[in-house]
Amino acid sequence: MRKEEVEHTPNMATSKSFIRTHLVKVLFNSGAMHSSISTRLMKTLELAPTSKHALLHIALPNGKVVNCQELIIDCPIKIHGHEFLADLYKFKLTKFDAILDID
Repeated sequence: MRKEEVEHTPNMATSKSFIRTHLVKVLFNSGAMHSSISTRLMKTLELAPTSKHALLHIALPNGKVVNCQELIIDCPIKIHGHEFLADLYKFKLTKFDAILDID
């Protein structure tokens, strides 16, 4: 999804935030069921995932289902000077570094 598409979708917003000391592009999506982190960023930050016993199945818009089984628990994310902890599933993202559900 491109930034222009997000700007016209009422339940989504983008922002620059910090995960550890890295400035990252984040998509906030109130329609998301879970939060995720890009495989690339996970490697860059050398984050160690926790394997889940139950897989997360994500249905893509093209109908394909992707299985996610690695999770970063309590990953600190700093947004506008406030730090939050998020559980992030490892997922291959291309446009954003992380997608956060809004609860």
